[in-house]
Amino acid sequence: STAEELNRIGYEYPLDGYYYLTGDIDLTELTAPGGEYYNNGEGWEPIGNSDTPFTGVFDGKDHRIIGMTMNRPEANEVGLFGYTDQALIRNVILKDCTVTGKDRVGGLIGKGPATLVYLCEVESGTITGNADVGGLAGSAEGSEFVQCTNNGTIEGANYVGGIVGNARGGIITSCRNTGYINKDIDCGTYVYGEY
Repeated sequence: STAEELNRIGYEYPLDGYYYLTGDIDLTELTAPGGEYYNNGEGWEPIGNSDTPFTGVFDGKDHRIIGMTMNRPEANEVGLFGYTDQALIRNVILKDCTVTGKDRVGGLIGKGPATLVYLCEVESGTITGNADVGGLAGSAEGSEFVQCTNNGTIEGANYVGGIVGNARGGIITSCRNTGYINKDIDCGTYVYGEY
């Protein structure tokens, strides 16, 4: 129900737990200068990493996480969840997010192998990185995205997509991208229309 509780996942709360939002969480002031989660300009700290990924269930219950700022241009696996593995993320809406990382950068998930993402949306925001950059997830090999939407702006150099930057071996079903994707790209997984 609060940003403080959300921040406890991976610390006081287990990474394999079942979680759901009971209301919107506004991180706008909390990740801005002087905010509790400003973290010397880096903003929100991703939940999970390659050593200790999030493996549980997170259900947004159609509530919004608003104003999340992450400014980590030299870091990999950047997103609300930095790294998930065999997790389930559903019904999460990100609004006015600003996410900046290096490689494997997404609004919701930086890297998420074998993860199911269902009915999630980037309502507005900007996701920026170098390689494997996507609205919902940066890299998600072998994962499945169902009925997800991106309306945010995606900026990257290599493997850039509206839903997922690099979805090798994954499945994208009934998803839609209406957000701007930069054109300075080499290759990647693109979801420009409805699939």
